[in-house]
Amino acid sequence: MIERWWSEAGRYNVLPLDDRGVIRSIEQPGLNRPRTVATYYPGMTAVPRSNMLNFRNRSYTITADVEIPQRGAEGVLVSLGGRFGGFSFFIEKNRLSYVYNWVGLERYTVTSTEAPPAGSVKLRLEFTTAGPNSGVATLFINDKRVGEGKIARLVPITFGLSEGLTVGRDPSTPVTESYQSPFEFNGKIKKVVMELKEDPKQASAN
Repeated sequence: MIERWWSEAGRYNVLPLDDRGVIRSIEQPGLNRPRTVATYYPGMTAVPRSNMLNFRNRSYTITADVEIPQRGAEGVLVSLGGRFGGFSFFIEKNRLSYVYNWVGLERYTVTSTEAPPAGSVKLRLEFTTAGPNSGVATLFINDKRVGEGKIARLVPITFGLSEGLTVGRDPSTPVTESYQSPFEFNGKIKKVVMELKEDPKQASAN
């Protein structure tokens, strides 16, 4: 019975199991250093904010390893939140795009100047903070910079409790009105890696 349970858990993408949300939300310097890298896969359930990397006031990168068919592809690579706050990294109209939704009142959009090519491709977003309340989003296709824009306002606390991080779709309310949910990616996503850049405060303390 136990072996059957684990087999079914793997089949229906419920792994990994991790209920340490409260513990991981409490930073204990020198005891449990916060994670700086997380890898996500298509088909997984939405990741709640409490189990994500703490990227608040931090610079970070999101890299999607994908396969794009000859006809091209479109859809969401990774999204967080929804209509009332969040971000979405996606392909639409043959262009790579990133939209940051500031509490449903303003949406900042960065779009690539080039189309992602067919085949195995690395699509990357680099977000660089410019103080506590703004930042710059830069888009890369196979390490070539193809777009950049300023994010003038950042959500101060959270993107909400009901809409977490998802890969390959934006399943509930859409982050941006330029597409309709779930706007599933019609190519193949191998994995999505989110990595925090070094925290200047930690670096100066070392």
